[in-house]
Amino acid sequence: MFQDLQIWFSDSWQFYQRHLIALLAVSFPVLLPLEFFGLFMELRFSESMSSVDYFFANAAPSLLVHPLYQCAVFLFIQQALKGNIYPVKTYYSKALSYWGKLFLLYLFLAVTVGFGLMLLVLPGIYFMMRTLLAEPEAIFGDKGVIDAISDSWATTEKSQGMLILGMGVIYGISLLPFGLVQLMNIETIGANFIASLVSSCLVLWLTVFQYRVYLFIKPQENT
Repeated sequence: MFQDLQIWFSDSWQFYQRHLIALLAVSFPVLLPLEFFGLFMELRFSESMSSVDYFFANAAPSLLVHPLYQCAVFLFIQQALKGNIYPVKTYYSKALSYWGKLFLLYLFLAVTVGFGLMLLVLPGIYFMMRTLLAEPEAIFGDKGVIDAISDSWATTEKSQGMLILGMGVIYGISLLPFGLVQLMNIETIGANFIASLVSSCLVLWLTVFQYRVYLFIKPQENT
């Protein structure tokens, strides 16, 4: 069983390394402004706003644009595996047609996963794992929000242990920059900004991992 996980790790990591510059080129047109917006909010409003207002003011722009650049990254991965590389605007132009559906999907997942994390942490992580394939299902399987979540839940049934481990390792690696900042005792706004930017770059590996798992589980839909 865990031999499959080793293949998913190996394939996704090799793709991530080989196409890192291209992945950043696709994600940074949206990711960089988001990071700078977060920096601006921290500098300008972190002490003057309530914690709830500050959270929602930071989260709202991310929720609006995350479906766009995440979809663009998925589309890039799909085409790169076929040997096709297009201008960045091509991926975003196509991603626009999925924005409404993905926005609803991310909104639902943000609420349910967030609620699960607030309860006991584990329910949130479990729900996150079972809906790991909802994004590629919605994009490449052309499923609606409910169908994408339902199909992801069904197809991840037999791979729960591997997916929990896979997600845990990648998320753990993506959090290393923050751990390094704390370890070095340099928790300044600038250091946290750089850590957040590096973490966002590392978590792109998870998107590659998601698509690799999707290809493995549902190859008939991607031939």
